[in-house]
Amino acid sequence: MITAFYDLATETLDQQRRVGTYTVDGVPADPPAGNVELTVVQAVPPAYDSQRQRLSLSPWQRVGDEWARVYSVIDLTADEIRARRVAQIEAEAERRVNGPAPLQRRLDRIERMLELLITDRTSPLTTAGEAELDSLLDTYRNVIAAAREIEEAEKARIEGETDPDVILRPALWVQPLGASVPGFEPYAEGATVWHEGQGWESLIADNVSEPGVANWRALATGSNPPAWQQPSGAGDAYAIGDEVTHPRISDGKTVWVWSSNIAANTTEPGTDSTFDRWWEPVRAAD
Repeated sequence: MITAFYDLATETLDQQRRVGTYTVDGVPADPPAGNVELTVVQAVPPAYDSQRQRLSLSPWQRVGDEWARVYSVIDLTADEIRARRVAQIEAEAERRVNGPAPLQRRLDRIERMLELLITDRTSPLTTAGEAELDSLLDTYRNVIAAAREIEEAEKARIEGETDPDVILRPALWVQPLGASVPGFEPYAEGATVWHEGQGWESLIADNVSEPGVANWRALATGSNPPAWQQPSGAGDAYAIGDEVTHPRISDGKTVWVWSSNIAANTTEPGTDSTFDRWWEPVRAAD
């Protein structure tokens, strides 16, 4: 129970007050303009998955002698989930082209400068300067084209898809081009992407490596952890407690779940003879 104040003169609450009869100190009354003290039931919003569900909140309504608003969690259909994902994809493509440092604007400006160079030979730019502008022009055109290609590929990937897990997969990995190129910056630690038919998580900040090559860890699928991959170095070595799946030679190469026993673990599970000092076999994989 909380005590709240509402301005009953506003249009919204003027409409909402007609849901039932107001009471002031337990006595029915017509709400005057201005602030009226009301005792209301405070509904706590339930936890929900914003990617797969939406939260609905009813208008104020009478619950016994008190006022309350009712929260409802509603599952989204595959079409609704896909529409939201497409909107996210389109917004990301737009951010890449017209984000904080708009590439399209830079491209337009460079093209105008080149046009002046062609028609006005009194320009102070040297041949090297013209070549530099040409190079920038090509760079920005390629980046804008890449952003649109990524957008189309992402939308094509989920077109007609009915499985929310597929629709909501992370965005496709793209090769970073530098911190100054919006939408093509290095990946942050913990960022997730989709690459070569698998999900990946970045293990380091400013990550420019390709997933599967270095500094990325495959995301788990189903009830099993991801398959073990040979680390390239300290950046993607396994920590104590990290779990992977890998064949167990002593068990006829049946796939097992293994837990790392050491920090900065770059060893292969099951290669420590029968001692299991580096990796501990946990269970047979599902």
